[in-house]
Parts: sequence; structure tokens; C-alpha cells
Amino acid sequence: MSLSRWEIPKRSSQSDYSLDPAESTHDPQRIRAVRLDVCLANWGKHFQTSGGAAQCTADFDLSQVVDFIDDFLSHDWKTSRFDKFLALIWTYNFRAAMFASAIVSCLVGVLRIYFPGNHWWPVCFGYLAFAFTLCFWQRMRSCCCKPPKVFLDRLCIPQDDEILKRQGALLQVEVRRG
Repeated sequence: MSLSRWEIPKRSSQSDYSLDPAESTHDPQRIRAVRLDVCLANWGKHFQTSGGAAQCTADFDLSQVVDFIDDFLSHDWKTSRFDKFLALIWTYNFRAAMFASAIVSCLVGVLRIYFPGNHWWPVCFGYLAFAFTLCFWQRMRSCCCKPPKVFLDRLCIPQDDEILKRQGALLQVEVRRG
């Protein structure tokens, strides 16, 4: 599903992967990525069926020209938006959610030592910390750290222009094969 950080190759020659030599010139402006928190925003709204040409342009404007890409993600139309979102938050947020849950659970345990009682509800804080961090870790991370940049074909390749769409798909192959 994802690949480790890829450096964008600097090519001056034509690609062997292009069907049309005019399309193979390496244009740095075509290498784009989107921040992971933007990709996951609004419960994965970018994974739903397209809303027309205006929506495609707005989605493409979320991406930016980059020198490197942390991960490659691919969008398919068959998998549901919810399944894609769950797979991505599990992949990117699980470790942070486990850590947050462990810290909160330890703190609750210490508090229960000093404030004894037969209450079960403080245990829920560990579960709540896990769920909250799993869903929102990338958004929280972007407030204090540089978020990862991912290539999501639906956001980084213009979807409303067939020529640019084809060039973007060929560029994706070129960059991945490096």
C-alpha cells in the first residue's frame, strides 16, 4: 500500500515508459504530493466518487510541487471510502494510538491507587485515548511536526484533463521505477 520515502530522480533524458516521446520530458512541476492530514481530512472525503470538474480542480489544488514523496498511495473506485480510510488510519496512526492508550491507562492506574474505589468507568479513558488518537493523530501531528507528504493519484494527478491525467499516470510509473 505504501512505499518508503522516495527521492524524485533528476532525469534529463526521455523515459522508456512513455508511449509518446513528447510526454516523457521530465517536468518538475508535475511531481506533486499532498500532506497526509489533508488526505485523511473529513473522514476520507477524497476517497468518495468525484463531484464533477469543479471538485476535481479543487482536489488537485490541495497538492503541491515537492522534491520528495514519503509514501505512494493509490486510489481505486471499487473499495468503499470507509474501508480506505480505516486502512490508512490503521497504517499511519496505530502506533501513536497504542502509545497514547498506554500512557493514559498508566495514569488512570496511578490515580486509582491514590483514589481507591470500585469504579469501572476510569478504565474507559484508555479506550477513548486510543480511539481519539487513531482517528485524529495526523491532524494533531501536523500542528507541531512536519506532516508526511504522500502521492495520492486522485489528488496529485489532474482528473479533469485526459492528457494531463495520462501524463500523470506515466510520470507515476517513471518516478516509482526511478
